[in-house]
Amino acid sequence: MERQIDLAADNGVDFFLFCWYWRDNKGPLNPEAIQNLPHHTSLNLYLKAKNKHRVKFGLLVANHSGSEIIGAENWEKATEYWMTYFRDNQYVKVGGKPLIVLFNVKGIEEEGLASMQAVAGRGGLNGLSIAGCGSASTPGFTHRTHYNIIPGYSAGSEAHPYSELVEAHKKNWAGTPAQPYIPEVTVGWDKRPWEGANGLTQPEGWYFPDRTTAQFEGFLEDALDWMDRHPDQTTQERMMLLYAWNELGEGGYLVPTRDDPDASYLRVVRDVMTRQHKKTN
Repeated sequence: MERQIDLAADNGVDFFLFCWYWRDNKGPLNPEAIQNLPHHTSLNLYLKAKNKHRVKFGLLVANHSGSEIIGAENWEKATEYWMTYFRDNQYVKVGGKPLIVLFNVKGIEEEGLASMQAVAGRGGLNGLSIAGCGSASTPGFTHRTHYNIIPGYSAGSEAHPYSELVEAHKKNWAGTPAQPYIPEVTVGWDKRPWEGANGLTQPEGWYFPDRTTAQFEGFLEDALDWMDRHPDQTTQERMMLLYAWNELGEGGYLVPTRDDPDASYLRVVRDVMTRQHKKTN
């Protein structure tokens, strides 16, 4: 993990969002099961890393099938569990408040969102920045974003140009002063390893095999340009999310691989952010 932190920090990545999973699914809080869940190994290693000061962290609550949080009381318990993270000096903030991203916006109601804010207030925080992936129309979501945007997710196995993926994202970049949007950029998408009986039984869908570093660079530049042109629709921090650091089974990753040992897409992030810092400083 310390090598990954250095790799991220040296290449323009400011923070990691770690996926966090509730246990027991559709049941009460089970702290022991949560702590021992292999899915949380990367988060636990980060928290123990000697160089964690180089990259901040946050939580992306993966409240999808298998990790559903049901009812306001359980959202309250979850937030009480997360308070230790929120109080960490390295926890990422938006508007001075800890940022937490919820994957499934349909998995929480207004009462649950209110209970999250109440726990934060009782714990001495001045609130939470709660971003929902997708529509996030339920009152209580302070921000909107996406985990990723995938045309043809289950439309059958077909190769499509990466440019279609880019355009699908750009059509969704829209926020308001009341609910700013955090733009998301998908590095790549090809989940064929996870499809069918030999994978994770996911449905066959479109994949985008023709991406290039030049296309990805343009995608990042477009996201920065959108924030420049719409400061009232996004965060003051000009935050952007990248899908993903290491979703290797879905084709969305920045880490070095056997076929790309130099992490060429991560180098693009470094180059774009270096130019951005020179532009704004």
